[in-house]
Amino acid sequence: MADIIRLRGPGLHCLGAALQCFLDHGLISERELMLRLRRVRKLGELSALIDRIYCTIEFPEPPIHASGVCHPVCSADYLARTARRFRNCLRTFAPDVIRGEMYLYVWLGDEPAVIRLRPERPFGWLVDEIWGVQNRNVSRGCRDTIQRHFQQAGAHCRPNIERIVRWTLHDDEMDRGLQEVEEGMAEVLAEFDGDL
Repeated sequence: MADIIRLRGPGLHCLGAALQCFLDHGLISERELMLRLRRVRKLGELSALIDRIYCTIEFPEPPIHASGVCHPVCSADYLARTARRFRNCLRTFAPDVIRGEMYLYVWLGDEPAVIRLRPERPFGWLVDEIWGVQNRNVSRGCRDTIQRHFQQAGAHCRPNIERIVRWTLHDDEMDRGLQEVEEGMAEVLAEFDGDL
């Protein structure tokens, strides 16, 4: 199986490492993986193979449980059905959910939506995105209702400072912008420390 790790070219090393990880954790047998790899003819097919393997992995326990019109997307099958219903690319998020980098919820109110939570340490879960069908924006009223719902369940809705800076600065200004924010925060904290 060492040949998998030695795949060369842009992104291929990462794909090989992912396949090796699946083997190491017993998610697929070496024999089954080799049979499937023999059928791969294009890079896209290799990526699809990895997606299919990911979809056999159980999703972690949702950080906030189902209630009324809000349901966690707690399996790859439910994720695929939700992606079809909302006509978007949600199914590609399975690896991110499995790694604990996000969790997705479906809002089944008058205005259906998909909600993405992200862990923001040390503050807990952040309501990161709210999408309507085809990733359209939901109404302000729907957004407010969803945010209240998640706040009552313990999540927060404040955008993080890095994201705000990313929205307002171009990529070439990003490092300078973050440095200015860090310097400003250091000044505020220094003044606060002086008051103690």
